[in-house]
Amino acid sequence: MYLLQTSYCRVLRELLGRAGKILDLYTLLVEPAMGYLRHRESIASLQGPPLCYEECLALEDLLSNVKGSKVCIVGPLGGFNYEECDVIGAPEGGAGHLIALGVKPLYVTGDLDVELKTLDIILEATRIFLIHIHSDNIERVLAYGVRRRTTRVVYTSQIPTTTCTLPLGGFTDGDRAVIIAMLAGAREIRILGYNFKEPSYSHKSVALRDESKIVKLKLAAKMIEESARILGYTTAWRHNVLTLLRVEDHPSMTPTRNPTQVHYTRVPCCGGNSASRL
Repeated sequence: MYLLQTSYCRVLRELLGRAGKILDLYTLLVEPAMGYLRHRESIASLQGPPLCYEECLALEDLLSNVKGSKVCIVGPLGGFNYEECDVIGAPEGGAGHLIALGVKPLYVTGDLDVELKTLDIILEATRIFLIHIHSDNIERVLAYGVRRRTTRVVYTSQIPTTTCTLPLGGFTDGDRAVIIAMLAGAREIRILGYNFKEPSYSHKSVALRDESKIVKLKLAAKMIEESARILGYTTAWRHNVLTLLRVEDHPSMTPTRNPTQVHYTRVPCCGGNSASRL
């Protein structure tokens, strides 16, 4: 399933083992709802690097900081006290808000659908950028590769691959930021600045409101809840903040789920078989 090069990267093997527990969620939850074509995801996942050295260094850095820490994932709405966090991560949509306030996240998850100026700012201010490769952004990934600065880059995908791409599963930039924190062994994860009922377009130059984005937000919430249950985290909402606690640190707790209603209907888009992503 994976290249032999992964054998010399302990942290990549470790994360692959954990991620394997949740990869089926994409197949079970997202594909039936959105109608994405599996063969196009397979083609996208092959665009990752053939050698794992740079990815290994980046993942070692990420794991050493996240493991056992309190991680805050900040969405596009921002607005909280950042000093209470050991580590800060963000999707692309939340990174610009953080950086504008002088806060540099340890890592950012994204698929490069931000303006080039915003992308350059993120690359300058972020230590680790997890770039997700999927069927709709192959050209962007190839084109934007030349814009790398000193940021360490890890490529991720939604399905297993033969390259040094980390199959995180997940669906949107937001839930992937949360999932990587769980895979890296965070003690506590607080998800702030999100509205899973109303899309935010602040990080995009052009965005059209459509019902598929509402479905995507519901799917993102469901991916977080189900991944938490499988990986051993409790979930609890309070004052619009979702908190995940690792069960092994709280023996009296058991993984819980807060059901999110997701209607598994295909979302038509653009005259094709696949809907565009967040």
